[in-house]
Amino acid sequence: MPRANVSVSRAFTKTELLGMTTQTAHVLHVIAHGQGDRIQTGNGKSNTTSADFTLLGQKGGILPQIVVSTACTFYNEHWKAALQACGVKILIASPQEVTPANLVAFDMSFYAALLSSTRRGKSTLARAEESFAMAQVYYESLWPIGTPHAKFQIAHL
Repeated sequence: MPRANVSVSRAFTKTELLGMTTQTAHVLHVIAHGQGDRIQTGNGKSNTTSADFTLLGQKGGILPQIVVSTACTFYNEHWKAALQACGVKILIASPQEVTPANLVAFDMSFYAALLSSTRRGKSTLARAEESFAMAQVYYESLWPIGTPHAKFQIAHL
């Protein structure tokens, strides 16, 4: 039995992305082009903003408790406040530009730890925290000293 309920969904419009509140997953993973308080949806044809999520939360929209994002610059005060308004407890993201190599390496590390059959008896939030710590050690070991790469961070909202 997996240690977390992760659902993979693709959203091409703002409406589809905001509709992710109806899922019963523990983790929402946002992969998008991001800049500040915006992420692109629809293959760059539209934007969704942190304000859209804040409004969703004010209307009672609830997201999974854990949001992981490999969108560039997603770890910022705009997104933290917006996701908190939607009931998110943990945000894992980077305040920097994220390359394809960065996102693949971090995602592999994090999900390998999260979905393994270890840490039984712990809450999903506790497993996410521990998985992030484990993923960070491995992810950082991949880059030779001085090699630029995105730094991922965890925020408790």
